Amino acid sequence: MQKLQKLILPALVGIFIIIVYMFYFNTKAELGKFSSFDPNNSASKEIRVKLLKERGVDKAGAEAIYYVVDGENRVMMVVGPGPEKLPAGFENSEFIILLGHLSQNGFHAHGARLD
Repeated sequence: MQKLQKLILPALVGIFIIIVYMFYFNTKAELGKFSSFDPNNSASKEIRVKLLKERGVDKAGAEAIYYVVDGENRVMMVVGPGPEKLPAGFENSEFIILLGHLSQNGFHAHGARLD
């Protein structure tokens, strides 16, 4: 009985550490979904998406225009941020994280970073 009691606490601590590692330090990153955004709400949220490089990035205007695809394979036009605010290597990255909101005619990004 004494040996069993000595094993229970280390076993529980080990299980706790494994659970924390699995949920907190999980490196598996899935693509976000535009369906979780409300087009009538202008609050900015982050979303991880795949950049469609074959459609290019238009940096001619005040805001960059490019296309991304989400976890539900929904293609979305993204407007913003300005070309000077895009991170270096943006055009060559596969996945990006956008901060912005969904509008009636696409996604308006206030910020973008590489993933």
